[in-house]
This record gives sequence, C-alpha cells and structure tokens, in this order.
Amino acid sequence: SVQVVQPFQAKDLNIIDIAPGDEHGLAEAIKQDQATPFDLRTKPGWRVTVFRVGEHDYVLSIVMHHIISDGWSVDVLMRELAAFYSASVHGRDPLSQVQPLPVQYRDFSVWQRQQAQADEHQKQLSYW
Repeated sequence: SVQVVQPFQAKDLNIIDIAPGDEHGLAEAIKQDQATPFDLRTKPGWRVTVFRVGEHDYVLSIVMHHIISDGWSVDVLMRELAAFYSASVHGRDPLSQVQPLPVQYRDFSVWQRQQAQADEHQKQLSYW
C-alpha cells in the first residue's frame, strides 16, 4: 500500500454545549468522544472538541489515534498547549513560547542516510 498525504484543510471546530454544572453529562460526552472510532481512510487520526460548560467556561478534548502519537508526543503537546494557554491568559503572544528545534527532521534523515551508507561501506570493506 502507499501512504497518501492529503493537502491541508481547514477544519471546523466542534463545539458541544453542556448544561452548566452537569458534570455527569460532561463526563459522558467526553467518554463518547473518546470511544468514537477513527476512519483513517477518510479523516485525520485526531479530532478536537470543545465542550462549552458555561458562559466563559470550556473543556478542550483532543483525541488521537495511537497510530499518530505516543506518550512522549502527547507529553510535548500537553506542555506546549499549557505554555500557549498561560501566555494567552497573561496577555503575551502564545507563539512567543515556541523555540526553534535544534534538529529538524531533514537533518535526522541526512544523518540516518549517512549512517546507513557508512555501515554498508564497512560491510563491503570487511567482505574484501
């Protein structure tokens, strides 16, 4: 099979109203959101839902299929979201919290290719 990368698509934010104080209703709605399966052939492996629980109170739910994330990735996402939220609440630009990564994926790809070529070269030398 072939992996297909779809072009970027803006996505509507799913907002669900929950009656203020209805913690059971909120818990059930979140549980249902988490239990809803993904169709990875037609939709992304993640979804974001905002539960409005009051005039100025919201609960953010991010559900991801295990194929697109792991514990490390979720931890990074949670820390970055917390930093963005804190910056926004304190009147700072949330994007000011983003630091450039010291290594980009393409750097790793080049390094990995060099390692593979070096290993293959060593195998050839050993053979002869």
